Amino acid sequence: MTEFEQSVERYLLLNSTFFPQEKVSQIKDKLLSNESAFNRARLMTLKDPNTLLLISVFVGQLGVDRFLINKKATGALKLIFWLIAYVCMFASFFVILSDATKFIGWFLLSLYMVFLIVWIIDLCKIRNMTKEYNYSLIMNILSI
Repeated sequence: MTEFEQSVERYLLLNSTFFPQEKVSQIKDKLLSNESAFNRARLMTLKDPNTLLLISVFVGQLGVDRFLINKKATGALKLIFWLIAYVCMFASFFVILSDATKFIGWFLLSLYMVFLIVWIIDLCKIRNMTKEYNYSLIMNILSI
């Protein structure tokens, strides 16, 4: 095994958790085919899926996690929906506590719960989305 092949193996050993597992062999083939592309790929900064999971837990409701993986449209939608969800939550408490129709308050509170469930589903998906983002980054660099 040449020194270049060993460098590629070391790179993939260190960074394989940043990519989808089924696509690591494809990345390896591309890296081995072009040494200058490999040097460019070594210099790129990959997003850590575990770090983005933590970011998603703490500030994911604001769409920060989506902005970090360059999904600006869904990040903005997530931010808007969560602002609406918080307004619904606070409004529901005032409506439930007042003598007004309690149905509206419970409806607003259930709407907030729907947003909460969607956020939990998003927490389960963010690691794979980050790996796909890293994969698209490295494939863009390797195709240059």
